[in-house]
Amino acid sequence: LHNISIVNITVTERCLSTGEDDGKFTFFTAAGEFLSPIYGMDSVIINQFMYGIRGSSGSLQSGYIQNLETKERWGWTKQQLESYDGNDSVANWILRKIGNLIMSLLAFFLVTTVTSLIVRVLTSSGVVLMFPLFSFFRSVGMRGADERILALSYPWIGSARTAIANRQIHPQSH
Repeated sequence: LHNISIVNITVTERCLSTGEDDGKFTFFTAAGEFLSPIYGMDSVIINQFMYGIRGSSGSLQSGYIQNLETKERWGWTKQQLESYDGNDSVANWILRKIGNLIMSLLAFFLVTTVTSLIVRVLTSSGVVLMFPLFSFFRSVGMRGADERILALSYPWIGSARTAIANRQIHPQSH
């Protein structure tokens, strides 16, 4: 009805590392099989399918792959593959490279911005937990849980607390 071919391909780690299921076991194939859970084999297999399976006329084909173990899915169109196959003009190639550069810079900017925001919030709000925690330590009799440590660790709050204590406006403990 929809002209879809379903092909079940099961590939072992030994086949991927040596080229056949009963291939020779060497140090390098053992290392490859040991490290394969870290780097995975999906990229290799997907690239082989995308560029290896062609129509009867030799043209690239649109496709879709699903890893039955991880449930990950990948899809591509014929047009996407042809644009990377070197058949496009120099202007399209340059525009694609500029687009990749802009997207990379945008991703870098967003990641560093979010990371710096998280670090800033955690650094400044971590103090909120430290004063009650030190009060708890003092209430259970722990020695060394001193306000001086907090004042030195967080000078922007320590200097404000010292100024309040010197003016005797508010009580030091509630």
